[in-house]
Amino acid sequence: MLGIPGEELLFVTHSLSDFKKRLKCSKRRGRPGSALVVGAGMTSADAVLYCLDNDIHVNHSFYQDLSKANNLLLSKLPSGYYLEYQRVWKLMKGLETSHLYTPLEGTRVRSFSTNGETILTSSSEIEQSLATSVGMIAIGSQANLGFLPQDISSVLGIDPSQAIDSKNNSVDIDSFLSQSERVPNLYALGPLAGDNFVRFLFGSGLACAKSIQNSLCKTNLSPTQSILSSTQTNDSTIL
Repeated sequence: MLGIPGEELLFVTHSLSDFKKRLKCSKRRGRPGSALVVGAGMTSADAVLYCLDNDIHVNHSFYQDLSKANNLLLSKLPSGYYLEYQRVWKLMKGLETSHLYTPLEGTRVRSFSTNGETILTSSSEIEQSLATSVGMIAIGSQANLGFLPQDISSVLGIDPSQAIDSKNNSVDIDSFLSQSERVPNLYALGPLAGDNFVRFLFGSGLACAKSIQNSLCKTNLSPTQSILSSTQTNDSTIL
């Protein structure tokens, strides 16, 4: 959430599935207009690609200065792989152009209005107004680990003195097992483990499954027995 005026309006979404649905409705009504995507991560890239694939013009707002944004996953993709995301990165940097895409580097959205007007400001506080048919805010989310006991959640991070944050303080895990370095039988996947690329989840999930299987074999328990038994002391938790 950006916490700005108008963010609760119906044409503003926070998920890719809702974004797609509303764009489809807008096209059916003959009022596609320009879409707005806010964010510089993989979800925002997926939203941009959807617009390009469906001949919908998209304004792409992100606050980062790309000449200094070395921490963005899009900037770290290996050459020759994930070509669709490589294309989005080139569009963002101006290395490639499209009449369907307008990059708004170094901007922040300040408000949405009921008539679709969107106010943005640049890094130098210059204000501009855009007409938006459907907007999607994809700036990441904060995990709620309130279900974990305090003595566990307080030691999970790479820096235990700080709260878990997928961008700056992910769960400290064994990179081969995805298991917590400090809490046995607790595993973390995806953003909680600092991995924001969904395609990598398969490998991490398999690593978890293999580790749990090995643990069960040592105790002569089958996976089914472990699931059915709620009193096992070696139960595993996956975040």
